[in-house]
Amino acid sequence: MDTIPRVNEVAGNVSRAIASAGENSKSIARATGIPRTTLLRRLAGDAPGFTVAELDAISSHLNVPLESFLKVAA
Repeated sequence: MDTIPRVNEVAGNVSRAIASAGENSKSIARATGIPRTTLLRRLAGDAPGFTVAELDAISSHLNVPLESFLKVAA
């Protein structure tokens, strides 16, 4: 299993959810406690990608299921 494409897909899912909610990296960083520079690296798909705790914090703030971030092409 190649992890880089999955990291990129998860990052894309998170990015789309943030945009759909009308949020931005600054508001997400403030609400979740994830440093903005870290958040931006994660959204860019840089390895190692989001941690489960980060995804949980973002999903809770956006009120979306965490599983929606993990849906990737087979």
